[in-house]
Amino acid sequence: MPYVSDTQLADLLHLPVSFPLTEVEPSRWVVISSVLLQQGQSFTLRMLQMNLLSLADPLSGADTLITSPTADGTCVFPSGNANLLTAGYGLAYLGLYLNFNALVSPASQAAQESPLILGNSNTLPPASALRATTPSVYAAPGPYSFVLVNNTSDTSLRLTVAGQVVLSLGPPTPL
Repeated sequence: MPYVSDTQLADLLHLPVSFPLTEVEPSRWVVISSVLLQQGQSFTLRMLQMNLLSLADPLSGADTLITSPTADGTCVFPSGNANLLTAGYGLAYLGLYLNFNALVSPASQAAQESPLILGNSNTLPPASALRATTPSVYAAPGPYSFVLVNNTSDTSLRLTVAGQVVLSLGPPTPL
């Protein structure tokens, strides 16, 4: 039966990909975590989760937290559906980029894998998106950035992100 040796354990770092409750304004993005890989290092993306807790109409400044319908059965929501900047990317998305350029829109840069997409133009909070599939391993040297994007032109989003990567400081050792 294989076991993990002290040497293997010493070469592994479990790092969070974390973003506490924060409001992301329309059309904005935030780099929430970065990992700089050197030659011979790698990291494994284990899990990502994104939670939408509330929406706000930036023109009114009023928070439109929606958790249940009102007494008459209707939900309060900014007029119409949210206007999406990039079709197919939901209200918000979380992408992993190698050599991310903060001066260029994330939608026009190549992500390392399909982004984690939350909702669509008429999604109401609370809502979640989870990426808990087979872990992905990245080994090309360079800076990797996790970028959270508000993909709307007219709605502020209150979001949280949680995730985990495992950084391997040396070449893999056989078990």
